[in-house]
Amino acid sequence: MSGLHRVRSLLVATVLVVSVLGAGAPVAAQVDSNGAEGDVFDANETESTIDAIRYQLWGIAGITGALLVVYIWHTDPARRQRVAGRRRSERERAAATALEDMFVLPGEIDDEQPADTRAEAADSSTEPKPD
Repeated sequence: MSGLHRVRSLLVATVLVVSVLGAGAPVAAQVDSNGAEGDVFDANETESTIDAIRYQLWGIAGITGALLVVYIWHTDPARRQRVAGRRRSERERAAATALEDMFVLPGEIDDEQPADTRAEAADSSTEPKPD
């Protein structure tokens, strides 16, 4: 898996987690004004709702901080240069390997022939051809 794919996967996972965590916050913070006259104010319930929202905000802040660290690491100029140099050397090595397979030097032709074929080729080259 490439580094960019890993970062994208992390970003998608983070967005999903934040959306799941954040889905309960607006619902918990809404006030129903239709039946508000008959309800008695409950400080414990309000405090637990505020605590839940506070924990969700801390979670969002933590995830945002982690994403910031990943972004800074991923865009670090020194790291980008090392990655670019490594990719360039891999491309050059692959190109050199491809060129080695494409061309055959004259000295390598004799090496690739079987021994009996080389002997026949040597015999036929020294004998004069009849006209």
